[in-house]
Amino acid sequence: MKSETTLRTGSPSRHARALACLGALLVVCAGCDEGPQVRAYSVPKETPPLPAARGMSSAAAAPRGMAWSLPAGWAEVANTSSMRFATLAAGTDDDRIEIAITRLVGSAGGVAGNVNRWRDQVGLPAASEEELPSMVERITARGTEGLMVDLIGPAGEGAEAAAPRMLAAIFPTEANTWFIKTAGDRAVLDAHREAFVEFCSSVTFGGAAAAAPPSAMPSGAMPGGGGGGGDGAPVWDRLPEGWAVDASPKSMSVASITVSGSDQQAALTITPLGGSQDMLSNVNRWRRQVGLGPLASLADDPPRPIEVAGAPGHLINAGGADQRILAVVSVRGGMTWFYKLSGPDPLVSSQLDAFNEFIRSIRFTEGGNA
Repeated sequence: MKSETTLRTGSPSRHARALACLGALLVVCAGCDEGPQVRAYSVPKETPPLPAARGMSSAAAAPRGMAWSLPAGWAEVANTSSMRFATLAAGTDDDRIEIAITRLVGSAGGVAGNVNRWRDQVGLPAASEEELPSMVERITARGTEGLMVDLIGPAGEGAEAAAPRMLAAIFPTEANTWFIKTAGDRAVLDAHREAFVEFCSSVTFGGAAAAAPPSAMPSGAMPGGGGGGGDGAPVWDRLPEGWAVDASPKSMSVASITVSGSDQQAALTITPLGGSQDMLSNVNRWRRQVGLGPLASLADDPPRPIEVAGAPGHLINAGGADQRILAVVSVRGGMTWFYKLSGPDPLVSSQLDAFNEFIRSIRFTEGGNA
């Protein structure tokens, strides 16, 4: 079976020179039946190309591109959206699917936010931060790792109605986040799921450094003025004493921080979720986590208002016998952001002022969705 390898670089001028060389190569190989078929394409320039070092391969000279191997029966087709990096197609007639490849700068809203946005698109309710880890699976490509979801929504009305389904993968690299996504009827995607996984496992990113394995998308925010994360990511100038950013964010969070003091540790997570998020349900869930009973109404223990990067927020302070949670909930651009510090009560209680200071220091870069 022949395989097809595609390299996308975003540089038409480099493509023209490569095409001349490729033409000569194809003449020499015209009678060959073995070996991969190599195709070169040009796309509108999205980012300034880096100068290629003499003698480098095209893959190494294109750190912002993606390369892949197409499964049998897959083909690249004309883009149907200017937002896409590439569009692929597989199958025929009623079994045909379209696969969209999109590249966004930075963390692009995080894993949790994108997964919940996709759940909404297939008619599923938003998942909580505790539920999301069980809904994703790790997928290993060539040189990097990503996360994949297989979402199946409820069937429409009528005996003939089909259930909507979506397959989507997220790959973070050093500067960008890549999305591979297809949607259709449940039965149709059944036939394409294996090939979708095969395709996602084949991708490479032209020499771009891979980000940390994405238990969630890293925000790029660093203490001590090292912020400047990706689109839509929270950043800050510095952290309070005893706080340290985790090298790999905790599951479904765009950033996580370990808070240390008095021989104890607490964890702070920053998690974006899409869709409607019920405040009372979240408050009661946090109260259960620290051993408190549920509230009948928020009026029984109202959250305190606090501003987060110019947007209104709500501070919840829930403490039990041994554990305490400080949480801020803030809606921004259609996303609900959760900032939660949880751990031993003495430590978390002592960090209330530092937590408030940290929340007020947060700012956001601008960004969009895939």
